[in-house]
Amino acid sequence: MIVTAKEKSALCACGTVLIILCIIHVIPSLRNNDQSQLKEECRETDLRKRDDISQIPRHIHQIYFDINKDGQAHLQKYQFAQQTWSKLCPDFKYTLWNQSMVDDLIKKYYPGIFKLYSNLPAWISKINVGKFTIIHHYGGIYADNDIECLQNIKSLLQNVYNQNQQAVFKSGDNFDRFAIDFFAATANHPLLEHVIAGLPYAKRKYLLPYLNNMLTTGTAYFNIRFKSFKNKCEVSALPYSNEYIVHHRASSWHSWDGKIIYVVWFKRGVLMKTLSLLIFAIIVYILYRNRNSSKTILIRQQ
Repeated sequence: MIVTAKEKSALCACGTVLIILCIIHVIPSLRNNDQSQLKEECRETDLRKRDDISQIPRHIHQIYFDINKDGQAHLQKYQFAQQTWSKLCPDFKYTLWNQSMVDDLIKKYYPGIFKLYSNLPAWISKINVGKFTIIHHYGGIYADNDIECLQNIKSLLQNVYNQNQQAVFKSGDNFDRFAIDFFAATANHPLLEHVIAGLPYAKRKYLLPYLNNMLTTGTAYFNIRFKSFKNKCEVSALPYSNEYIVHHRASSWHSWDGKIIYVVWFKRGVLMKTLSLLIFAIIVYILYRNRNSSKTILIRQQ
């Protein structure tokens, strides 16, 4: 069988893509970023109740910037999720922050980052800074608008307090240890102070809008700052799948690049099957064509 140089290159490319797809599909199952990992790291920590431990305030915070019609449609679509907080946590205070409220908070209490905040190109980046500063200043619970409450979270806050901790973050579902779509903390928590303090140093421009958000104010940035936070044992981890909340993944801030990444990563099962079948078909076609070419050459020689 004769295989041309171009066909060899095509076969190598197909094999490389298959290997990458396998890696993308398998690596997430090897991760362990839930509460058990933190417990292992903190197994020697003295968890006796300290006198300076205070409970997380019963105050739920959400943010909505009225940017465009798409944002309004997003809010209406997930209004059912937003309403679950008042319905299931009636003994909690609730605040829905708009852009002017967040602007005023940062300008008044965090003037050192107000210019940076104002110059952020994406509204989602401003919301990220807003959620960090709101919880740092007031304390309480932050939840994205597409986070549905499944039951009253008093027991969650009590569990965090009983563990001698003053903050809880939901575990991530990819490479990140934590997500920032749901978290709770006391006012002036040192982790959030550490996160806010690092914002000026993360100001860079990346090739894609998705990376600009993730690495300057988003989940990736938060986890980078968490790695350099000294008192990791003071932070509790809520498993990604839990009895308190569910994330409906609206992904309203994703632009074209974010949508591609979302399909490649979160729909990787369907994507992998589709691409694998396509690559298999290409390989079979190349081999079949070469086989027929070889037969033709033999017939002519005879």
